[in-house]
Amino acid sequence: MIILFYLYMSLNQSTNMKTHLYKKSFLFFFLLGISFLLLIACFSVGGREISKNDQPYKEIFKNPGKDHYPETWFHFIGGNVSKEGITADLEAIAAAGISGIQLFHGQFGGEWPGVSPQIKALSESWDDLIVWTAEECKRLDLKFTMQNCPGWSYAGGPENSMRHMVYSRTDIDGSQTVSIPLGIPQPSEEEWRNYQDLFVVAFPTPEGDTGARLIPASVNSNRAGLLWKECLVEQKRLMLPPSLSEPTIIDIEFDNETTVRTVEFPPVNSFSHAWSYSPDITVAIYAVTGDGMKQVARLDMPPGSWQDDRPISIACEETTARSYRIEISNLHDMAISYIILYSAARQQNWESEAAWTLRRIVREGYPQQSSAAWIAPSSIVDITEKMDPSGVLSSG
Repeated sequence: MIILFYLYMSLNQSTNMKTHLYKKSFLFFFLLGISFLLLIACFSVGGREISKNDQPYKEIFKNPGKDHYPETWFHFIGGNVSKEGITADLEAIAAAGISGIQLFHGQFGGEWPGVSPQIKALSESWDDLIVWTAEECKRLDLKFTMQNCPGWSYAGGPENSMRHMVYSRTDIDGSQTVSIPLGIPQPSEEEWRNYQDLFVVAFPTPEGDTGARLIPASVNSNRAGLLWKECLVEQKRLMLPPSLSEPTIIDIEFDNETTVRTVEFPPVNSFSHAWSYSPDITVAIYAVTGDGMKQVARLDMPPGSWQDDRPISIACEETTARSYRIEISNLHDMAISYIILYSAARQQNWESEAAWTLRRIVREGYPQQSSAAWIAPSSIVDITEKMDPSGVLSSG
C-alpha cells in the first residue's frame, strides 16, 4: 500500500476569523507573540553615594514621560459600533492614563440588542468611523495605530496574503497502474480560497497506518452513568464531572489482539471553555498484558487557547493487547466529544509541535515504537509530474 499526499497553498481572506478557523481542514498558524519590553537605564555609580546630579534620572524613572505609558487594544466588536460609543471609550482610556490605542476589528460577538444599523467592515460607514476614531485620538492626545485587516486573516492582496498549507491523502495499491483524481480539501467552493498546487509525494504505508480508527468491542467505566461506548464508538459528547476522589477509569476491549499507538482527544479548549488556560487534566493509558497493567502513555494536558481548534494526540509505547485502560483525572467539569484510538503512530501533541494549532508545545522524545510504524525519509518519492492540471494522477 502507498500513501499519496497532495499539498496546496490556500489563500485566507476570510473576514470572520473564528468561522474561518473551524472551516479549514488543516491549518498552519502563524503565532502572534505580544512582547512587552521594559528598558531600564542603569547608571554605574562605582560604589559611591548617589550625587545630586543623579537625582534627575531617579525622577525620570519614577515619573516617566507619556511616551513610555502603556497602550491598549481597542476593538470594534463585529458591527456593534457607533461614534458615541467610540468617544466614550476613548475618553475613559485617556482618563486612565493610557497613552494610545491599537485599533482591531474583531469579527465576532454577533448583533447586540438595539445596535442598528450594523457596521460592515471596509464599508463607507466603517471608513467614516475609522476617521472618527483617529480624529478623537488626536483630540485626546492618544497615539493611534490600527490593524491592517479585520481579524488576522490577510494583508497585501492575494499575491502577498498569508497562506496555509493543506493536504489530502489517497491510499493506493502500489503494484497497480492507476489513474485517479486527487481530492481537494473541503470546503473549496469559495472563489477567494485560490488553491495552488505545490507537490504530490508518495511513500510506503507505515505499519498500522490504515487511516481508520480502531472500534472497541466493549467499553466499561467506574462512571457507569455516562455513555462511554456512545462517546468512543459513535463520537457523542458527554460531560465528565470532576474526578476528585479517584480517576475516571475507562476499560476498553477489542475482539482481537490490537496494537494501539495513538489516542486522540478533542482540542484542549473544548474541555471546559475557550479561555481555560490551565486544563488541570491528566490522562494515563494502560495496556492489560499477561504481566498485568502496563502504563504505555501519560500526559498532563497542556494549556491551550481560544484558537486551539485541533485534536491532541497522545503517543503510546507500542504494545499489543486485547484490553486497554484510560484513566482521566480532572479538577473541573470536562466535556469530551470523542476519544479515538489508532494503530497509526503519531508524535506526542504533534498538532502543536507542527504549528497546526495555538497550544503549548510538549517537547518529548519519540515514543518507543517500531521504526516500521514511521515514515522513512529516504522512502518519500516526489511524483508531482505524474499529476495533470485537472488533478488526475496517472502512474505506470
